Amino acid sequence: MSEENEKKEKKPTPSQPGMNNNQKQKVPWSEKRCLKAARRFSTQAEWERGAPASYKAAHSHNWVEVCSKHMSEGTVTPMPKKSRPKKAAKKAS
Repeated sequence: MSEENEKKEKKPTPSQPGMNNNQKQKVPWSEKRCLKAARRFSTQAEWERGAPASYKAAHSHNWVEVCSKHMSEGTVTPMPKKSRPKKAAKKAS
């Protein structure tokens, strides 16, 4: 009888269409989560390389200053790549 119950147990269905049961649901970045990720690093460059998703989220929500207060002085917040001016093409002479 217990074997029948085990067979009848349904597997959990994914919360989003197209997700496998092994995939985790995406959790939106909050200031608290970005700060927790940023605390593992001593410079913004390390943070950008070590946890790029939290770094990008902090930039898009303007949390970089708050999240990088603990980091060493002299670190500069780079402009996001989308807003950087394009380099002028070199003219061949």
